[in-house]
Amino acid sequence: MARPVLAEQAGRRSALAALAALDSFERAIVERDNRLVVETRRLKCLAILDGIIGG
Repeated sequence: MARPVLAEQAGRRSALAALAALDSFERAIVERDNRLVVETRRLKCLAILDGIIGG
């Protein structure tokens, strides 16, 4: 019975990481950071989302 709880907790951590990465990416755009910063944050966000979707 512990496995579903652990999976749920891992899912929440992944979702929080994705939201944090998305927030960081959006902040880089709004603050007009240089293109390298924006691209780096975009790629980090995509990597986290890929990890969630890909399993």
